[in-house]
Amino acid sequence: MDFKDIDMGELGRNILAKVLKATSTQGAYTDVQEECEFRGVAFTDEAFPAEKTSLMHNWEDPAEDIQEKVEEWGKFTWIRAGDVEELNDDEGELAIFADDITPSDIQ
Repeated sequence: MDFKDIDMGELGRNILAKVLKATSTQGAYTDVQEECEFRGVAFTDEAFPAEKTSLMHNWEDPAEDIQEKVEEWGKFTWIRAGDVEELNDDEGELAIFADDITPSDIQ
């Protein structure tokens, strides 16, 4: 998939909003991380499952703004962030938020 053709800003905002809503309790991230490590499983967000209804509830909605996205978004493949090579550091570890935020982070 060519990430240049995806409106990553819009997609990212939607994903972040859902993640923040699902994990908004104090200490929730640490609790979830420890539970996943203990069980030896990767985190699966029940509020934002890896399925197309997480992006759009009604794919049959005839509204023009919805149908404009159906074809493009229907091609998306769900993958974990660590599977995107560009998001990993030189050692292959996920490094999305590895350093401080700087103006050059926005392109």
